[in-house]
Amino acid sequence: MAVSNLADDMGYEVEQRNGQRLFGPPSNWYGEAPSHSCEVFVGNIPKEIYEETLVPILSAIGTLYQFRLMMDFHGYNRGFGFAKYTLPEEALEACRLLHGYPIAPGKKLGVVKCVDNNSLYLGGIPNMTPATIEDKLIRNTKNICSIYITVPDHWNRRYVLASYKSHRDTALTRRFLQTTSHVIWNTRQQIIVDWGNRHNLTLPVFAKMAGNSVNYDSEFCNYRSPLSTRYASKEMQYNFSDQKKFSTWRQLWVNLAKAEKELGLAINNEQIVQMEANLQNIDFAAAAAEERLTRHDVMAHVHVFATQCPLAAPIIHLGATSCFVGDNTDLIIIRDGFDILLPRLAGVINGLTDFAQRYKDLPTLGYTHLQPAQLTTVGKRASLWLSDLLMDERALRRARDDLRFRGAKGTTGTQASFLQLFDGDGTKVSALDKRVTQLSGFERGYAVTGQTYSRKVDIEVIAALSSLGASVHKMCSDLRLLANRKEIEEPFETSQIGSSAMPYKRNPMRSERCCALARHLMALYSNAVNTHSTQWLERTLDDSANRRITLAEAFLSADAVLLTLLNISQGMVVYPKVIARHVMQELPFMSAENIIMAMVKKGGDRQVCHEKIRVLSHEAAAEVKQHGRDNDLINRVKADPYFKPILGELDTLLDPSTFTGRASDQVTEFIEEEVKPILCNYKNSLEELKKPVTLSI
Repeated sequence: MAVSNLADDMGYEVEQRNGQRLFGPPSNWYGEAPSHSCEVFVGNIPKEIYEETLVPILSAIGTLYQFRLMMDFHGYNRGFGFAKYTLPEEALEACRLLHGYPIAPGKKLGVVKCVDNNSLYLGGIPNMTPATIEDKLIRNTKNICSIYITVPDHWNRRYVLASYKSHRDTALTRRFLQTTSHVIWNTRQQIIVDWGNRHNLTLPVFAKMAGNSVNYDSEFCNYRSPLSTRYASKEMQYNFSDQKKFSTWRQLWVNLAKAEKELGLAINNEQIVQMEANLQNIDFAAAAAEERLTRHDVMAHVHVFATQCPLAAPIIHLGATSCFVGDNTDLIIIRDGFDILLPRLAGVINGLTDFAQRYKDLPTLGYTHLQPAQLTTVGKRASLWLSDLLMDERALRRARDDLRFRGAKGTTGTQASFLQLFDGDGTKVSALDKRVTQLSGFERGYAVTGQTYSRKVDIEVIAALSSLGASVHKMCSDLRLLANRKEIEEPFETSQIGSSAMPYKRNPMRSERCCALARHLMALYSNAVNTHSTQWLERTLDDSANRRITLAEAFLSADAVLLTLLNISQGMVVYPKVIARHVMQELPFMSAENIIMAMVKKGGDRQVCHEKIRVLSHEAAAEVKQHGRDNDLINRVKADPYFKPILGELDTLLDPSTFTGRASDQVTEFIEEEVKPILCNYKNSLEELKKPVTLSI
């Protein structure tokens, strides 16, 4: 009777249908019903509570289209129902405000967004083959999409999770199976038929048409980035972790509150102390649930933080926009990322410096066009890699030092909200911006921004990291070529396997890994420039998802590359005798001009000598190319009586060290003038970085 009176007063219709009582829609409603996105599930309803209590509470949120209270056959409520509003925003607000609403002493409502459930859980099926179970479900139910079947439990029963094309298909199938399961499965024991989800299945399952068991709750059934599982350091992973990100958001809210309090807003110490006590105490599950309701990550965390800090709830995020925490946190994480990378890069430079110094006098073949040219030294070649890395150190350091803080700029960068907070006092707003910047560890902020700091900053950051990738790729490509010639090898551990099929191989897998990751790092630059170029006016949100991936992967890739390169630089192996053999294969040709000059000094005719050397060189080249023999040019010279005047000088003329020019001196000068001043900036961390770096994979 009370329900009918309420319906008459509100102008709603009431109808009992299929185990539910429908309150609504309004009698004056015309057109289509609101979409499913407007509906919420209302649970934990006490048995004694009905529409006359629930509908006024639900209607206080927005216009209620219909409330469906689930009823049993005796006319009692079953403890849950569904409320549909006229707008999706009203449904979200109902979830936010009514979830946990104290409906009766010791009783709180549960209010969440409705999600179509297209799955059924079937429990206690007698043990049959997965193929038999699949066949019975396909023959007896309609529009089935997938089936997951557990291995038998210790009672020799199986459990099934079956999904259907639509929620309606699933509901009809559920009703059908509840009355016919004993016939379908040919058993007298009770078969459980209920709404399903993946968590119904706690035992290993058989995926449809697959013969292997799969535990879908395992972390290995989710995508995991190799940068996290294989390559990047724990420090860099933490730098881009949710814990670091969201605790930084909270620290920024603390910094903002402190600055606002200093400048006269009504904020007390108890509020700030409560916030500081919960900086790291992040309820990720609650935040995820809030974000599912609000579709807004910042507001989800505002709500959760406010719940943990009730005294501070009124002043959290006061005057700020989402980018206050989002962009400022990104800048802090980028800065901290550079602080991790730069010492590692210095460690690589230090290791290569020692290598270049040690081998600055060792002659080796130099190549142009990948063809033997003149001699250089092993150390001089390493100095070329060093030179590139010094430029990368300068670029990374400059990008780090050029970073500023976004600060407190407001929705479109005009600081209008803060100006309103401080009653139009622009001096205080400017002071607030500077104070928040200082409290957050930055000396300067960007003078002007839109809603975000300019994504041109990201271009400069990613450009420096991509350029580092190019240097590493070039160096490691060189090492791979030299490993092919067996002149230099990267470290190779005693238990390391080079090939699954060819046990003799020593593949340069570290250098290959560096090249692979460096290519990815270089490719990320295009993301940064494309993102900046498409930021319309004061800001568009199409940067967000891209930056979540690009910034993190750029730093994680650079970190992984430098860790691997640090390991390489600490243990490169040089084979001087192999290098000497390769030198002597080419040196006779390179010595031709020296031999000619020596003969001229002994009174010989240059043109005659040139012709003889030309003929002998071609004969020696034919031996090498056509017959695969060693270069025998010098033996041919010694056998020709024409060259008798200089036979005693040939060993001196063929000394490889006389062909390397100033290579050794160049290395020494380069290290003293260019490298050591840079390494002095990292003297506090170099001792730690000299310790052997061990790669987990």
